[in-house]
Amino acid sequence: MFGGSGAPPAGGLPPIPGAPGTHAADAVIARAAAEAGQSIDDIPQSVLYQLRAQAQHALSQNQTLDTAAALRKADFEAIGLQPLLGQITRDPMQFAREKNLRGIAGAGEPIAARLAGQTEGLSRTLGGFAQGADEAFASGQKIAGSLAEIDRNSRGAVSAAYNAARDSSGRSLTLPLQGLAQDYADVLGRFGDKVPSGVRSNFEALGLEGGVQRRIFDFEEADKLRKVLSDNAGHDPATNRALSMLRGALNRAQTDVDAAGGPFAPAVKMAAERFKLHEAIPALKAAANGDVPADDFVRKFVINGDALELRGMAKLLKEHAPESYQQARAQIGAELRRSGFGENVAGDKPFSQERFNAKLRQMGTARLQAFFTPEEIATMRTVGRVGSYMESPPAGSAVNFSNSGSAVANVAQAAAPGILGQIVGGARWAARAAGNNAAVGKAMRADVPRTSSGHPPGSRRLNELLLLGSAGAGAGSGRQ
Repeated sequence: MFGGSGAPPAGGLPPIPGAPGTHAADAVIARAAAEAGQSIDDIPQSVLYQLRAQAQHALSQNQTLDTAAALRKADFEAIGLQPLLGQITRDPMQFAREKNLRGIAGAGEPIAARLAGQTEGLSRTLGGFAQGADEAFASGQKIAGSLAEIDRNSRGAVSAAYNAARDSSGRSLTLPLQGLAQDYADVLGRFGDKVPSGVRSNFEALGLEGGVQRRIFDFEEADKLRKVLSDNAGHDPATNRALSMLRGALNRAQTDVDAAGGPFAPAVKMAAERFKLHEAIPALKAAANGDVPADDFVRKFVINGDALELRGMAKLLKEHAPESYQQARAQIGAELRRSGFGENVAGDKPFSQERFNAKLRQMGTARLQAFFTPEEIATMRTVGRVGSYMESPPAGSAVNFSNSGSAVANVAQAAAPGILGQIVGGARWAARAAGNNAAVGKAMRADVPRTSSGHPPGSRRLNELLLLGSAGAGAGSGRQ
């Protein structure tokens, strides 16, 4: 049986499974969800099943459960935290009372400790995603180095296939110069002296400028030119753009050659696949060409990378360089942690739910899915919601953020009045202290409110929750 607090029996209640819409309690939840433009399907199974059990038990006691408060409490518990009553009910007066009580000596210490513990818990949860994150330069070197190694292996496979075909046929596969000459002239016309002299001399040694081919142009010569381009990459955007266009010209020369049915066909096909992968995954191309500085690599290709390109890069790293995959994942975790706590050198900064939730939305599910499981993404979203419950005061909440009220109360409580004042004041302070202690106890229990079934709370609280997106991701179940 419930006690006066309305808490469930010790040991909790067995969940009630079943598809959405198969239990009587689902109707109220579904109607409220529809009013908020959502569906009962958005609520995680684990939460829905437990919510049904709580609602059914409450009805057996002629009570109605505050569904929104129950869902908020489930969010806290999903990441191992205990809430305060005002945080789960979002009642403005209760929320303000708890915040203002935390500074009252002799009464508010439990609330202050819980608030500090909640913040530490969010930091610990986000820290798990950021574990092992290096500084920007070191992480960029590691990830770019792994991608460059992957490309070197691919290039080596192409060279091996080409050499095998050359050895078996007794000849080289001569590549046509006409298209390359036209592309080279176009780049020179557009970029002029932005094309380094060393690059020009190597291209012109083929006879591109004079129109007379001076030496055989085959796969080996193309790879030599590609290395010259990489060696001349720098920080000038125009130069790097010109070099990129020349690489594209080399790629076309190697893949446009007619080798169908001949011994060189496998090598040409492998080269085409390699260049296609470069275009699909710019991070791979940048690592192979060495034209993006290491200290900018993570920001450009991991934190702000295109979602589809990021997935391709993640797949390559996970298959061929798992340590670099973990480093890229940790860099995303570190970025999320910084958005919530800043640098937080002391380790005790308050959580910025607005910055964190903004960063989470900016990254988006598609990017996060490249490195994190659905359950992990659900945990990140739960952190965002819990942070909002902790740090965002409900409308109309009169929180004394300066703590001046509690400071005055502490000074007054410590003052020494006259004998009569001591008697009267002592009685008043005793009553106030008893009231404070009772309020603290109520806040710490954080029992989900229940009302008489004759006066149900309606759907307002659930609508608030759904509008905040609280039912949109799992509390432990990982449903999206």
